[in-house]
Formats: sequence, structure tokens, C-alpha cells
Amino acid sequence: MKNKIVKIMSIAAIGCVGFQASGQNLLTINSGFESGKTGWYFDSKDGITEIVTDNVHSGKNALKISTIEGKGIKFFFTKPEEQPLSIKAEKKYQLKVWLKVTVPAKHIELRVYGLRGFKQDEDILISTNGAKLKTNEWQLITVNFIGKEYDKAKFSIGINKGEVIVDDFELVEIQ
Repeated sequence: MKNKIVKIMSIAAIGCVGFQASGQNLLTINSGFESGKTGWYFDSKDGITEIVTDNVHSGKNALKISTIEGKGIKFFFTKPEEQPLSIKAEKKYQLKVWLKVTVPAKHIELRVYGLRGFKQDEDILISTNGAKLKTNEWQLITVNFIGKEYDKAKFSIGINKGEVIVDDFELVEIQ
């Protein structure tokens, strides 16, 4: 599984080089947390999520996620009833997020999946070793991927052991 994730990550990182983003941000509801946690669902166990105002990439708010070792991955994701996403098979997409690691994370995972729930063999999964990211510096994480047919989809991010501030999500179709 680990090799599969690394392979997917490598393909995502280099597979769409040279493509241009088109259209508007598909994450239309509160992509920068300016309206607090509206449009996002947060699992209440295994960590803490809070809106911060003093350490943001842009605007007035960002989201801080803190997790504890041994407690598993802390996920948050888009609420499909508030932020419906339609991902089309064989279309190319680009996901961008500004991320600032304040305490190194073991694992950071980005996932796009249908409303059927997590199914690793069907989901679009990008994973990275969070400890390799720079600490206390805003970094733009860009992931290119090929869509699967999801009439209704969710996007999620998860971290394991660490503290990360995220801001300014963007999901666009690319050519």
C-alpha cells in the first residue's frame, strides 16, 4: 500500500506538468475559513480543530489542526449538503492548499472520494510524510489528479501527530 501511495503521489506531482487551471474554484463555500467552520465537517475525536486569526495565509481566518500520537488520523472534510462537488471521470483536476506545519506531522493525507465512504481502491488518495515539510513557513501544496465519476464527492485532509494550519483551498479543473 505504501508503494502505491508514493506512486500515486509521484504521478500526481509530475503527471499534469504544463497544464493550465481553468474555471472557478469548485470549493465555493468557505475555502479560506473566513466564515469559521461553515461548509466543513470535523471529526470531534482524536484531535482539535480551531479557527485562528493571528497566523493566517490570507484574509482574517485559517484553520489549525492538532493531533496526538497514538490517536490516529484527524480528518476534516467538505460537507456535501453545503458544498456539493461533482468530479468527472478522466478529467484533470488540481487541488491547492496553503499549509503551515507548526509541529511536524507524521502523515498528511489528501483524499477525494464519493459519498459511498472511504474505499481505498476507489478513492483518489495522495499521501505524504509530513515530517519532510518545512516548519513554521507557509507552503503551497499542489496536487494534480485524474478524476473518477463522482456525481457527489467530498474532499478531505487528514493529519497524524502534529499541528498544521491550513488556508485558501482551491480545486479547479485543468486542461
